[in-house]
Amino acid sequence: MFDDYICALSGITPDEADLFSDIPNGWLRVTVEKQMLNPQWAAIQMVKKGLVESTLLQLPEEHREMQRMGVEIQVAAQFHSYEEQFEQIISITEEIYISDPSKNEDVLEVWNSLSETLGLEEDFAISSEEQAEEEDAEVSAPTETTPES
Repeated sequence: MFDDYICALSGITPDEADLFSDIPNGWLRVTVEKQMLNPQWAAIQMVKKGLVESTLLQLPEEHREMQRMGVEIQVAAQFHSYEEQFEQIISITEEIYISDPSKNEDVLEVWNSLSETLGLEEDFAISSEEQAEEEDAEVSAPTETTPES
């Protein structure tokens, strides 16, 4: 189970003391997803277009535009079942893990740089204990008052 989690920055694995829910406590899961046009689907579209154009070239020039829709329908029907086997858009997803940045200064430094570059608003590097301490400090901090004139 611990072998499934390897820090992408340091190469360490979680300690047995780390409690698990979905990922080890304090660890970060980074998911990157890219969507793009499926090259196989795009190739089918090019073949269909080429077939329509070559078929229209066999017709007298004055009839081509009038026949275009009919030829496009016939070509679409010929390729329909094959085309249905391919998604138009494909997604590539990769998931990595980063060990608890609050427990390793090198990981924290790299993570802070990365999160700043990406523009992340949440401070994911703060451990839940540190966050609770900060919230307590904010609540108990004295408020500044101005004397009345």
